[in-house]
Amino acid sequence: MLALAGGAVLSGCSGDGDRDERGGGAVGYLEQLDNRLATLDDEAAVEKAFRDYNQNLADRDFDAACRQNAPETTDKLLENLRGAAIEASTCEEAFAAVYATPAAGELLDAVVDTLDVGDVTIGRDTATIAWSVESEGQRISVTSSMRRIDGEWRLVDVD
Repeated sequence: MLALAGGAVLSGCSGDGDRDERGGGAVGYLEQLDNRLATLDDEAAVEKAFRDYNQNLADRDFDAACRQNAPETTDKLLENLRGAAIEASTCEEAFAAVYATPAAGELLDAVVDTLDVGDVTIGRDTATIAWSVESEGQRISVTSSMRRIDGEWRLVDVD
């Protein structure tokens, strides 16, 4: 890839010198390349954070999983459990309560076992990740949101 990038930079250097001032030529190409590489880095970071989150749940490492939630996600989780008459005052207690239900634990474990990540779309400090899992013999597609908080990608889904 470096050879291709180097060739493109060299070919961009020929011609008008004033093209660099308008963002064209080698300077413009390098800026575009730098932006694309940053996007690829973010896409990989979002996917890794998402996979790590699900693996932490599968490993029952609720402390680690909770650190990967955006604050509003934890608030919504606790609210949803209260609505189901399940008492939990922390994210960790909430996940422990959910996993205490055998069917829910099995379902959540199946997510990790059949998880397939599709497209990752990056905004400035937001991202969406399309993923699917198999449930009862069918593949179900889902899109989740993530947000960069203090440099880390966090799960934001609050539906």
